Amino acid sequence: ERPDQPMRLEPHDDARYVAVSPDGRWVATGSHNGTGVKIWEARSGAFVKELPVDMTRVGFSPDGKWLWTWLRLWAVGSWREGPQIGGGGFAFSLDSKLLAVATGGVVRLVDPDTGREYARLEDPNQDRAFYLSFSPDGTQLVASNNDSQSIHVWDLRAIREQLAKMELDWDPTPYPPAEPDDGKSLRVEVDRGSLDMLLQAENYGQQANGFLQSKQWDKAIGVYAQAIELDPKNDTILNDFAWLLATCPDAKFRDPKRALELAARAVKLTPQDGNAWNTLGVAQNRAGDWKAAVVTLVKSNELLGGKELSFNAFFLAMAHWQLGNKEEARTWHDRAIQWMDKNRPHDEELRRFRAEAAELLKNESGVRNQKSEKK
Repeated sequence: ERPDQPMRLEPHDDARYVAVSPDGRWVATGSHNGTGVKIWEARSGAFVKELPVDMTRVGFSPDGKWLWTWLRLWAVGSWREGPQIGGGGFAFSLDSKLLAVATGGVVRLVDPDTGREYARLEDPNQDRAFYLSFSPDGTQLVASNNDSQSIHVWDLRAIREQLAKMELDWDPTPYPPAEPDDGKSLRVEVDRGSLDMLLQAENYGQQANGFLQSKQWDKAIGVYAQAIELDPKNDTILNDFAWLLATCPDAKFRDPKRALELAARAVKLTPQDGNAWNTLGVAQNRAGDWKAAVVTLVKSNELLGGKELSFNAFFLAMAHWQLGNKEEARTWHDRAIQWMDKNRPHDEELRRFRAEAAELLKNESGVRNQKSEKK
């Protein structure tokens, strides 16, 4: 049965990869920045297990027996560690008898049940395969490469024929005969469309993250602007850019009006994203539209289920204070402090928002908490 409402699998910070088991029973989510792999029951959304791996893509074998993560396999159901395979990019053959794993400029073909290596396909250009895929009949392996932006095709039927002559073929059952060649040459033209611009926009987004880490706010703003010109519908970049313009630690780089416009575009693209609504509410607060900010920040908090409470609550406190709702402001301020102290006591952004709210409210708890932080 399908649920009437979308299922939320959380929490899992920075979850970028997801896979559903062939029988629809399990969902695996993988992160990019070291928050591991989590397993969930698809029907109930219940958390099942966290696997001790770092950043990784995830994928189930077609027979539902194995879950692939970075460097290793896990037995589905028991979630016990299986063979350690190594490598990054991966693909299972349709019959699950073969696992292709990319390691540097080499693609290794292994038995997923034992980890035994059957063959190594060495790229003549030493290009590193990023994504791998078998053809439906399993006779061809396609590797795409990000560095040279190329696609390589391996003819496994021809490779196995050569190995069979040396009695090194990995499967006693040969592939079905190839279809007769009609003698016509095949010409393939790839229409990249706007792909190059989208990829460049992603590169600019990554550059901006680097500038943020080194606190080069002006350079981050510059490359974010370039990214948006190339990909105006990239909701992640829109949201990140708006957040910087609304909350930059150096106030001279803030631009509430532009932040408001970017955040509104991000919300329009992802209306169920509580983080996008949070950015919009903060931008409205910065722009002085406190009534709108209250409505938006409450909606964000509802969509996030209170998961990032303080990021909404500190600004709700400030908006209510500006509107003259003193008691409501103090209530949100106290809730923000309680959540932060419990969940994110050392978060640099929240510490800034906390000090800003305390300065505005000038209530006893704010003064007391500022003194406590100085100690």
